[in-house]
Parts: sequence; structure tokens; C-alpha cells
Amino acid sequence: MVTSGMATPGMVTIGKTAYDNQGDALSRSVPPESLALIDEGGNGTERRYSYADMLRLSGAVARGLLKRGLKRGDRVAILSANRAEFLLTFLGTMQAGLVSVPVNWKLPAETVAYIVGDSDARLVIGDDARLALAPDSVPKLSFDRDWASFIEEGLQGGPFTAVKMKPEEDAMFLYTSGSTGRPKGVVLSHYSHLWAMSQRVRRPVPQGQRSLVAAPLYHMNGLAMCQTTFSQGDTVVLLPQFTTRGYIEAAAKHKVGFLTSVPTMIAMMLREKELLAKNDLSAVEAVRMGSAPITQSLIDQVRAVFPKAQIGNGYGTTEAGPVVFGPHPQGLPTPVLSVGYPHPQVQVRLNDEISRDADFMAGIGFRVTVDIAGVRFDPSLFWRSAADAVNGRAALIEAFRPKFVVTFEP
Repeated sequence: MVTSGMATPGMVTIGKTAYDNQGDALSRSVPPESLALIDEGGNGTERRYSYADMLRLSGAVARGLLKRGLKRGDRVAILSANRAEFLLTFLGTMQAGLVSVPVNWKLPAETVAYIVGDSDARLVIGDDARLALAPDSVPKLSFDRDWASFIEEGLQGGPFTAVKMKPEEDAMFLYTSGSTGRPKGVVLSHYSHLWAMSQRVRRPVPQGQRSLVAAPLYHMNGLAMCQTTFSQGDTVVLLPQFTTRGYIEAAAKHKVGFLTSVPTMIAMMLREKELLAKNDLSAVEAVRMGSAPITQSLIDQVRAVFPKAQIGNGYGTTEAGPVVFGPHPQGLPTPVLSVGYPHPQVQVRLNDEISRDADFMAGIGFRVTVDIAGVRFDPSLFWRSAADAVNGRAALIEAFRPKFVVTFEP
């Protein structure tokens, strides 16, 4: 990490700071005492962490792991519900030059064991309720029983300096859900997600805006949102898991300005008419949904409850990261159901082995070139409107799986 314009090749600048280690991407542009994280009950109580706390404790995790004999590039699996210790371990592992492997604890024990083995994890860290899913053949460290002594040991020696990483070095493994077989590990480099964080445009609001995260941290949605928020010097309000009551009450209690979610979470929340009426959510200025399609009906319901909120529809993948689409380069408005225009540094194509084209307009100012096994088709067979076409890639993909590639052009 360097400041004041002294970045070297391979580093990524976020704000005024350049980073080469993804785990070190905690903003230095805000006062150290600024609030970074509100853990809303990860261990049964509310806990608050400043940016100074996050740097100190994630550094202690890094030193503690190295003191246990782990070497650069070793994998550390994280098996826990959402809580501060999860994020501190995730960041500290990477600061130490190790590889973070968040694991989906909702999978069967057999599948969890497969992921731990497939990633060649040298250590599993997590809460007691979920550590039992991991095989006993790998050492374990408990947030509930071992954390205090582990951190105390890691704090000895003063502030920890993050290991300098090469851009292509592994930072984390994220595993797919395994819907088409066993989960597949995706290797993500330090540069890849530092770049993604640097591309997230912060809303023009006062520093310290609060973002509510309830999606599981083993998934790209919630994890990337936390990373982006920390890199921008704002505040994460973290729930241990999603419940409609917990989500609504936390948003009101902490005057959250930015709701992050998958569409199902927002749909469930909007059904709680009585609970919504009892809680003041007037601070909400943005609602961002991702990881699944949204509908016009859901958009209309969100606007009715949050009339001043900016509504965003995000799209990313475990393999490509959270930044794939963005605003149109010519300033054209993004259709409400659209995920946006392909980022200028991201290639998005639909392709097949024969490579014959059918061109059509998809939304305002968006031309989509589709190559589908030499078949020319009428887009109305798939979508009822131009807006549907922008968001309807899923129908196209399902219809012609697995041979597809799509190119978006202005």
C-alpha cells in the first residue's frame, strides 16, 4: 500500500491510495476513528469497529496465521455465518499472502469436506456451529473458543505490514453452488478484485454512508459489497443472516442509506406491510439488487416504498467478478430492467462454433449481436419488449445452452 501518487506497476489506486494486496484495501482517506463496521449480532451482541480497529485486528489475524507456520499461497477456509470475525479473517488471510476460501456452510457436510480438500486448505476457521461440517483431518480454529487468544498473540509485535503481492497471485477461491455437479473453485487474483473495487463509482453523498449487508459472505454479492464499502471509507452494517424483521429493523435502527440484496430479499421485505409502517426507513437513498433477474413489478413496489431511492440492478459472476456492466458511454439512460452497458474493460460475447449472426436492437441505444448455431430468429419469440430484451439474456442462454456468446455495441 502506498499513498500520494507513488504507485508502482501492478498496483491499483482506490481513492488516493494504491494497493497490491487485496486484504489491505481498507480506506486510509478517512480518519482512523471513522466507523467501518457494525456487526449486528454476529456473536449475539452489537459490536462496532473503526477503520483503525479493522487494520489492527486484520493485521493481528495475518501475523497469527503466519505464526502457526502457514506459508505464502497456503489456503485458509472460512466456515461461518456473517460476523466481524469472518471479515477480519478474510482480510487478514490475504494480508499475510495466504488465500482466503469462504465456504458455503449450507451445503451438506460431504460437499463441505470436498471443498476443503479440493482447495487444499491448511486450516479451517469459523464458528462452532459450522466448524463441525469440516473434516477433522484439517486443523480448526474457533471464533467462539480460540479467537481471543489467537488475536492476542497476533497483536504482539505492533502493526502488521501487508505482504507485497504480485498482481497475478491468488487472493481467494470462491466456489460455485454446484448446480451442475460438484462445486467448482474459481481462482481470483489480487489484481482482479482490486480493479473491481476501483471501478465501483461511489454515490455522491457525505462520507460514512451506511450499507446494509445480509447476504452470506461466502457469496460474491455480500462479500464484494463489504470490500467496496471498506475501500471507500464508508460503513457496513452486517447481519448474521437475512430475516425480513432483522433486515427492516436494522435499516431503521442504523439509518441505513444503501440497501444491498438479492431480489428475493427485497420482495420478502416488501410483503411486511405492518413492519414497514412501524419503522422509519426515510434514510434509504439507494436500493441495489443483484445475482438474479428482477421484474418491473418489483421495481414499482420498491419505488412505492422508497420514492427517493435510486434503484440499481447489478450483474456479476463468480468467475468474472462483480463489475461487468455499467453506464452507457454516451450517457444514454439505462432501461429499468437492464443490468447496464458492458464495462469498457470487459468483453461480453455470445458465441457458438458456427458463428453466424443475427442483429437486433435491445433497449435504448443498445445493439446486441447474437451468434447462435447459425440460427436466425425473431427476438419477439423471447422478449415482449425492448426492456425485456436487455434483461432477458437468461432466456436466451437457457434456450441455447451451452453454445452462446453475445456482443453489446452502442
